[in-house]
Amino acid sequence: MAMILQRLSSVKLEKWQIGVICGAPFVIGLGSIAAKKIFSGKEKGKMIDSLTPTQKLVLSKEAVAHKEEGNNFYRNEKFQEAVQCYDKALEKCPKDQLIDMAMLLHNRAAAFEMLQQWDKVLQDSNESLKYSPRYFKAYIRRARAHEALGNMKASLDDITACCILEMFQNNHSIVFADRILKLTAHADAAAEIANRPPIVPSLFAVNSYMRSFINDPIQTISVPLRSLSQTPKGFVRAQRALRERNFADIIQGCKEEIESLEGVRYRPEALLMLGTFHLLSNAFAESKREFEAIIANASTDAKLRAYAHIRRATVHSHLNDKAAAEADFDAAKQLQPKNPDVYFQRALVLMPHEHSDAALALYEKAVALAPHHALAVVKKCYVEYRATLIATDNSNEQRNEDVLRRFVEAIEKFPDCVESYSLMAQVLADQQDFAKANEYYEMALELEPCNPSVIVEHALMVMQWRGDKEMAAEMLNRAIVVDRQCQQAYETLGTIEVQRARLHPAVVQFNKAIDCCKSYEELVHAFALRNAAQAQINVTNKLDIDIEGMTELVQQRRPQPATL
Repeated sequence: MAMILQRLSSVKLEKWQIGVICGAPFVIGLGSIAAKKIFSGKEKGKMIDSLTPTQKLVLSKEAVAHKEEGNNFYRNEKFQEAVQCYDKALEKCPKDQLIDMAMLLHNRAAAFEMLQQWDKVLQDSNESLKYSPRYFKAYIRRARAHEALGNMKASLDDITACCILEMFQNNHSIVFADRILKLTAHADAAAEIANRPPIVPSLFAVNSYMRSFINDPIQTISVPLRSLSQTPKGFVRAQRALRERNFADIIQGCKEEIESLEGVRYRPEALLMLGTFHLLSNAFAESKREFEAIIANASTDAKLRAYAHIRRATVHSHLNDKAAAEADFDAAKQLQPKNPDVYFQRALVLMPHEHSDAALALYEKAVALAPHHALAVVKKCYVEYRATLIATDNSNEQRNEDVLRRFVEAIEKFPDCVESYSLMAQVLADQQDFAKANEYYEMALELEPCNPSVIVEHALMVMQWRGDKEMAAEMLNRAIVVDRQCQQAYETLGTIEVQRARLHPAVVQFNKAIDCCKSYEELVHAFALRNAAQAQINVTNKLDIDIEGMTELVQQRRPQPATL
């Protein structure tokens, strides 16, 4: 997932598109449409805030006096007195003067906000919007009231409306929207991860996870095979099933070993393997129970206990308990300080998006202990490269050349490692050498034609290089054919649909991505994308906005109602 986000951040998109990729999903869910939307034909000519140049305030002298007195009280922080003045102004204001009523109600809502009387803020904002349905300042005030009352989805809808009506020109509103969006995404992710059912992991997911280990005991242990005439049982059955990628048999074989009364020779190994497949199946409670059974048994081999800690750290990370994950990696290090997986897995699990000195130190330690592990070596090269982009010292250019040289050496040393080519392709794409990057992606796909991650990365590079959404979408759909659980493909397809101003299909794709997420962090990102698009749908339906010509509307912006 980290690699996909890095590729997205390089794609030549509009400002709003870059925003989402860099961690502000709100902007892609909303701002993309800012360049394409306009009110429907029957609404053309109406202003966003319901004012036209000829509309003037027609308050009576009494109402004006009360309003101005209320404004003075407000400026002097006498908010209760301000409310009383606005009450009087509203009594004197003709109800058929829509703009005047909207303005006065909004001013009173502002005073109530300062008094933190949120129910009244909500009530007055509702009334203000009845008089002037596109009064964007009433939307932002109501959004704050909804937030204070814990109605986050309603707050998101309102701040979305405000951003649209402001043509995404107000950075404060966009920041507010992004904050509310994140709150909704975190709430949805927490609810989802607590209740989601187990899945059958895809072959690619299993292979990728198992390949990420350098010295994994359940892959390296040698178990004597029984006679070919005998049906394998217990852990022997599970290990044979692992080689054959027969997932159902893996689980059954492990359970036979664990429940057997004949002996417990391979019980810890069976628990580790079963816990691993429960982890890959999103059955986190079961996997934690199995890893804990290994950890709690002091007589179990230290290596197996170390790997149980490493696996349990991944479970904790998926559940967003970073402190517990850190503690498990510390325990694994204490048990096996010279085990390269302690450092490599820590970097992969806890720092998947980081290219900091701390992350690089972990990769360097892993490579020092396992210099012949292809994935560790090329990951270290890539993190070194990304670190050079951040560095500001005068040696940056020389460091970059050194990193690229080591990348080429890694490819020569590990010609069968698909990541050697795909990561090198990402480096070349970052440097705008798209033709060469394309060659490396093609070499990666020659090695593994059905690698969905490489297909997705290649599709993103095609968008960055040629701006060809159709070709990219075709490639992404091919990734999904290969792996129906390819979360990155669904998210990127949803992003393309947003760029096409096709929000309903985008939501469908984001929902599919949500179903494929494994970790809390992945769920937060996918829900943020989905919620942003859904809020846009809600608002455009409510405000009767069509999907063509928003740029024309930007040219026609006019003043909104006066406030305090």
